[in-house]
Amino acid sequence: MAEDREIAGIRCMQVLEKLDDYVDGALDATTQDQIERHLEGCDWCTKFGGEYGALVTTLRSGLKSAAQADTDKARDLASALLARK
Repeated sequence: MAEDREIAGIRCMQVLEKLDDYVDGALDATTQDQIERHLEGCDWCTKFGGEYGALVTTLRSGLKSAAQADTDKARDLASALLARK
């Protein structure tokens, strides 16, 4: 980052510190609004935040798929074991 700009009363580094909570929708309305106004005026945070958000979404989707696959395998194994009785 070239500089830590203050836009909408919040600095780039503060936005980055809150990015996880922002992506999770876990911020209070005031902070959420402040970050959204910062993003409207900061191309660097918008680009980085978008890339970060996409990465988090992809990882969560992969983890959910893996968990479902494990659940399916466990169910299949339980069914096979029960069928042997």
